[in-house]
Amino acid sequence: MTAPRRRRMLSHLEHWGRTVVMPAKRESRTKTDREDRFRYLVENAFDVILECAVSGRILYVSPNIVDVLGYEPEQIVGTFLVDHLHPEDADRGLEAFAMAVGDGDRIHETLRYRNIHGAWRYLEGRGRPYRTPAGKLRVVIIGRDVTSDVHIEESLRSVQQRLELQLRRLPVAVIGWDASGVVTEWNPAAERMFGYARAEVIGRVAGPLIESVGTAGEPFVQLLDAADDGTEPFRVISTNRTKSGDPVVCEWNIVPMHDGHGAMSGVIAIAESVSERERARTLEEAAYKDPVTGMPNRRLFDDKLGSAADSTRRRSDTFAVLYIDLDDFKRINDTHGHHVGDAVLTAVGLRLRVCVRETDVVARLGGDEFGVILTSLEGSEYAEEVAERILATVRQPLVAADRIFEVTASIGISKFPDDGADATALQRKADAAMYRAKQKGKFTFSL
Repeated sequence: MTAPRRRRMLSHLEHWGRTVVMPAKRESRTKTDREDRFRYLVENAFDVILECAVSGRILYVSPNIVDVLGYEPEQIVGTFLVDHLHPEDADRGLEAFAMAVGDGDRIHETLRYRNIHGAWRYLEGRGRPYRTPAGKLRVVIIGRDVTSDVHIEESLRSVQQRLELQLRRLPVAVIGWDASGVVTEWNPAAERMFGYARAEVIGRVAGPLIESVGTAGEPFVQLLDAADDGTEPFRVISTNRTKSGDPVVCEWNIVPMHDGHGAMSGVIAIAESVSERERARTLEEAAYKDPVTGMPNRRLFDDKLGSAADSTRRRSDTFAVLYIDLDDFKRINDTHGHHVGDAVLTAVGLRLRVCVRETDVVARLGGDEFGVILTSLEGSEYAEEVAERILATVRQPLVAADRIFEVTASIGISKFPDDGADATALQRKADAAMYRAKQKGKFTFSL
């Protein structure tokens, strides 16, 4: 670029900078222009704009008042602001207006205003006092119609109140905690179950409050981890400790809560005390379980035998009963003590179980006597085959209480329906057959 051309371009840039980038004072904007622009903005504003005298008389209202309350501006100008307020909101509105006039405070109130049809609309008003060029004190208020927002909030509040009421009435404990494990909800049923008042637990970590009887912090840590790993509700049962230290068996239904990004934001846990149910279940199990071996006892054996007779009779099928008595078991008890004898009985029970099918029944009937129900015979000599299998398995050396024992057994067999059509007859025949096996020299079976 030549030097003359460069000088001409710089001259143009300097001229552009003076005239465009750095404009001169806006002498062309007259007072009328500013007033016209302000009037246009006010008259086309979305919100209602009012100007009031210190007495509360309305001196000006923007035209869109007709869209909000249905009045034409001339119907509002000259009236007092308080005349349009709901009677329950009038005092609050007057107080806010007086504070603005007297102390220069800003106004920020949501009040109800009557529309032209007599209904009430919520307007959120923001205002402040100012002085005119003539020195007169005025208050300008900008009001926005928030009726829909208020109604939505009221509906949500009503729903929340109903939910809270139902929450308080629920017979089960409802406990909520956030992602950090801090308690956010604790209903009256939770107070009754765990002994902590709501005020004691809100804001505290849930772990120590629902401590398990075993390890401190469980099942809380497990529940939190499981909830964090999954999105579906799940159920667990645990034994927890109350404030007084008493155990309570709880059935927990855990509902993980997640935010919009899928991250766990908290947990709602519904806990029901099942201590009585668990106690009843434990008692029922004890009634049907042998305390030494943990096997079914005679009571359960008798029940199963009666059911087998009834069901097999309807099917025109057959089944067998085996009575098993350990040979010379008294010698083990007398020589080594009952605790060793109990260990031998337990080991024999386990061996019997592996000799039969899963559908068959194995029970300890008492002393050194066991019973087996073969629920369906796979052949005419199936019961005899199982008896031989039991004799061979039981005879294998077994270890109990750090000692090695060789145990043998005598077995009596009865079959339905040949040996009896009911449980009593089948047991009598199996018992008699077992004694015949003893008389034959033991370590054998008899029909």
